[in-house]
Amino acid sequence: MRELLLSVHYNYWILPALLILPLLGAALVLVSGRASAPDEDEVASGAAAGPRRLATIVFALEFLLSLGLWWAFDPSYAGWQQSFDLKWIPAWGIRFTLGLDGISLMMVLLTTFIMLLASYGSWTYIRRKTRSYYA
Repeated sequence: MRELLLSVHYNYWILPALLILPLLGAALVLVSGRASAPDEDEVASGAAAGPRRLATIVFALEFLLSLGLWWAFDPSYAGWQQSFDLKWIPAWGIRFTLGLDGISLMMVLLTTFIMLLASYGSWTYIRRKTRSYYA
């Protein structure tokens, strides 16, 4: 599995993708579905189906992508792994840098799993303003 992940250069694009994917998903959820009245039960009317499905799909994709971090992580290496470094404002020496160590690996996996659980847990409980909730 590790060789497959390295062949698609997983280490170079995964951390920025894990940041960008929820933002894109939130934008899609906000523009999806139809507008509803403030007091309307969106679950009963069916207006909640689109946003909650889309959010759940995005969260599931996020979790599946993050699972590759488990196999790509090398516990024998003590430094930052899956590092991403981009010059942001070179004139001022400002950079955008991401990296992963052992504890942050667990936190990323836990966060992406909880996002998926929160989506499933709110499937019928959130009845109004579902687009803003899932975004």
